[in-house]
Amino acid sequence: MGRAARIAIPAAIVALIAMLIYVGTRPAVSSSKSLGGGLAAPDPADPAPGSLDPAAAEATITPREIRDHIAWLASDEMKGRDTPSPELERAAQYVAGEFKRLGLQPVGNGYFHWWTYGTELAPNALGLLEGSDPVLKSQVVIVGGHMDHIGVQGREVMNGADDNASGTTGVLELAEAFASMKVRPKRSILFITFSGEEKGLKGSEAYVANPPLPLEACVAMFNFDMIGRSVDKYLFIGGVGTSSEFPSMMKKANEGLDLMIETAPGGLAPSDNSNFHKKGMPVLFFFNNVHADYHRPDDIVDKINAEGEAAILKLGFRMIRATADLAERLPFTRIEKVALPHDFQERLRLRDAPAARRPRLGVMRDDDQPGFVIMRVDIGSPAAAAGFERGDVIVKIGERDVASYDDLRAAMEGVKFGDTVVVRVRRGSDERSVDVRFPE
Repeated sequence: MGRAARIAIPAAIVALIAMLIYVGTRPAVSSSKSLGGGLAAPDPADPAPGSLDPAAAEATITPREIRDHIAWLASDEMKGRDTPSPELERAAQYVAGEFKRLGLQPVGNGYFHWWTYGTELAPNALGLLEGSDPVLKSQVVIVGGHMDHIGVQGREVMNGADDNASGTTGVLELAEAFASMKVRPKRSILFITFSGEEKGLKGSEAYVANPPLPLEACVAMFNFDMIGRSVDKYLFIGGVGTSSEFPSMMKKANEGLDLMIETAPGGLAPSDNSNFHKKGMPVLFFFNNVHADYHRPDDIVDKINAEGEAAILKLGFRMIRATADLAERLPFTRIEKVALPHDFQERLRLRDAPAARRPRLGVMRDDDQPGFVIMRVDIGSPAAAAGFERGDVIVKIGERDVASYDDLRAAMEGVKFGDTVVVRVRRGSDERSVDVRFPE
C-alpha cells in the first residue's frame, strides 16, 4: 500500500484548536514581580486610579519607573524576548499584570490577543481605558509599541533595552498616567504592546487583520519605538502629515519641554505604525534614531537616558490627550511614504561598516526656517568642537553654498577623516569663517 492520504484541515481551524489548548494551559495574569510572573505589587507612591488632575497625572511619568521597567524587561533572564519564546510570554504577562492593576478593561477574550507565527502562538498584550464621553467613548485612540526583540545570538543575549523595552515601558507609563486621571479623556484609549515586530511587523499585522475592536472606530495610532537613548533632547516624529492637526498639536505639546523635534510627513516606517496607516489611520512614530548598539549585545539598561524618555512620554501624553478630547474626529491624510530621520541610513552604514564610514559634521537643521539653521549640535562632533551652537546658520562649506540637507551632503562628499574644512557661519549679524577639523 502506498502512503496514506492526508486530510487537509484549514489553517484557521488548526490555529483555533491550538489556541484553545494553549490558552487553557496558560497561567492567569500575575501580580508577582519575580521573573516568573507579572508586575510588582503597587508602589506605595503610585497614585490611586482616577484621582489626579492632568498635570499631576503627567507627573506620574518618572525616570525611576522607566529605569525599573526597562531593567526588568531587558534583563539577561528575559533572553532577548524573541518571538515566539517563553520569555516573550513573560513580558506579555508583565504588561498585562500592569494593565490589570491600573484597572484597564480586558478586550475581546482578555488581556491578550493571540496570533500564529508558523506553528506556534505569540501574544500581543492589550488593555482598554474607557472614555468619559457617552458618545465619543465609542471612538478609540491606540497607543502602542513592540515588546519583542531578537533573542539570543550565538552565546550573546540581545537585551534590547532601547529596542524596544523603552517603547514597552512608554506604553506602561502612559497607561498609568491616563488611568490616574480623575476625569478621563472623552475617547477611549487602547494600550497595546506587540510581539513579532522584529519578524516583519507580524504582531501588529495580525492585530489589524483580526482586531477585537473595529478599526473604523480607531481615530489615530501613536507608536513608540526606541525612545530610550535621546541625545541633547532630540526626538524624531514620523507621520506628522497624516493629519492636518498634528503639527500645531505637536508644537503646543512641546511647550516647556523644548525637545529638538525632527519630523517627516509619511505614515510608514520599519515599525508597527505602518500596518495601521495602511488601514486608513493617522499615525505618529516616536523614535530616537539608531545607534552603535542597535541589535547588538550592548543595548542595555545602563545606557538608557530615562530623563530623556520621560520628556518624550510627557509630549506623547499631551498629544494623545489632545487627540482623545477633540470635538471632531481627527482628519486623515494618506501618505504611504517611509518617514525616518535624515541621517538614518548613514547611521546604519556607520554601525554595519565602520571601515566605509564618512565624516559627519554633526548638526541637525531646523526644518521650520529657511536656510540651514542649526537646531541641534551633536555632542562630541566636529561641529561641537568648532563651537557651533543652536541658532547658527551654515552659509557655505568650502566653496559650496548650503541651504538644505542635500547641499550639506554634496558639500561633504569629498571630505575625508583628517581634513580641515572652512565653514562659513552666521550668528546673529556676525558672519565668519571657521576651520572645522574631522579627526581620524
